[in-house]
Amino acid sequence: MSVVQAISVNEHPRDLLERLANLEQDLQQPATTLEAAIKLEAIGQEAIPVLDRALASAEPLVRFAAAEALAYQGRDECVPHLLAAARDESALRWNALTALGTLTDADAREALATLLHEPSAETRYGAFNAIFDSNPRDPTVRGEMLEDALVLHVVPSHGEPMIHVRRTERPEIVLFGQEICFQTPAAVFAGPRILIKSEDSGRLKVSRFSLGKDDVSEYCTTQVADVIRTMVKLGGNYADVVAALTQAKQRGVLTARVAFDALPRPGRQYYLDQETPDETDAGMSEPSSADSELLLDDPPQENSAAVQTDATL
Repeated sequence: MSVVQAISVNEHPRDLLERLANLEQDLQQPATTLEAAIKLEAIGQEAIPVLDRALASAEPLVRFAAAEALAYQGRDECVPHLLAAARDESALRWNALTALGTLTDADAREALATLLHEPSAETRYGAFNAIFDSNPRDPTVRGEMLEDALVLHVVPSHGEPMIHVRRTERPEIVLFGQEICFQTPAAVFAGPRILIKSEDSGRLKVSRFSLGKDDVSEYCTTQVADVIRTMVKLGGNYADVVAALTQAKQRGVLTARVAFDALPRPGRQYYLDQETPDETDAGMSEPSSADSELLLDDPPQENSAAVQTDATL
């Protein structure tokens, strides 16, 4: 809507050239760069050389603003700059990932795949979500439907092992790493009906209890993916799986990181002067106790003058 509202109708070519020159000056200034990028994007093809020149700016926000505008015109030269913003700037992460997700070329796909290995939980899951939203059949993010209970995704990653649990929109578990295992000995309750317990053989026994019925049990490896599949096979639901992962983490049975709803958020503040305070990101919402794994996910970056990044929406 911001771009549509910035479109000029019946503009004389001479006036357009003058406006392009003025917007190029505004684009090079961090305080006005986001608004200028919107107006340049609204101009279209004639503004691409101006945006291209801004990619060489010494200011990260200027490079990002130009790259975002270029992404929505399908220009792949923006990819390295959006990748850097998504990786390094929490205030720009949502915008950068969203813009990358609109591009269909191989460079953009590779950039998003690169972010699946980052230390930041929201960077990793944000990249996963961007790939999934643009193409759920992409081999990198394609999941396994377990009955009607949930979708399980196992994402190859050489980063820190991490389990992501989604609590909104869809029942989904994402394992970042193929060898995430329960530690033994283990005894974990998944709600009142399911018990996961280690055996002397090194395997896990998953038992389900039902009132008035015989107990049923299955054996599986210690791999988290196998445990989840076995729980669902025995009739466990999404709540049971989440309860098992939560209790396993609390009891030290899981050493992998467990994160909940680690999605980047729009509208964070970007601070222009590079000063680092002792506070957490001003634009970031405070996590709840359930999100304790995310508390120190991104280093704080605060500076003296703030720009609202939702101006780019």
